[in-house]
Amino acid sequence: ADRIADAWAETCPHLAQPDRPLASGIRAKLVVAAKRERARDWGATFRRVSASDFLSGRRKDWRADLLWCVGPENLAKLDAGAVGGVAAVVGPSRAWRLPPRA
Repeated sequence: ADRIADAWAETCPHLAQPDRPLASGIRAKLVVAAKRERARDWGATFRRVSASDFLSGRRKDWRADLLWCVGPENLAKLDAGAVGGVAAVVGPSRAWRLPPRA
């Protein structure tokens, strides 16, 4: 859990950060994500989030937060490149660039 939160703090300091020490509910969700995504490079995932104008709130008022990003449905969207401006992934954290959406 702390490894994921640390990667988030390092790569997305401009987005909302969970209080430390992590609250039990947040810690539990991060533990589940860590177990489910053992091979994931969280730093690479969060760098894609940080680079996205949409997810970082540079395009809209909404911004992604850590718990949104580690949810299984949203991770699948991030990996598929289905969220505005996020490159798709081939395998865990091997990003390749997609052309901009029209």
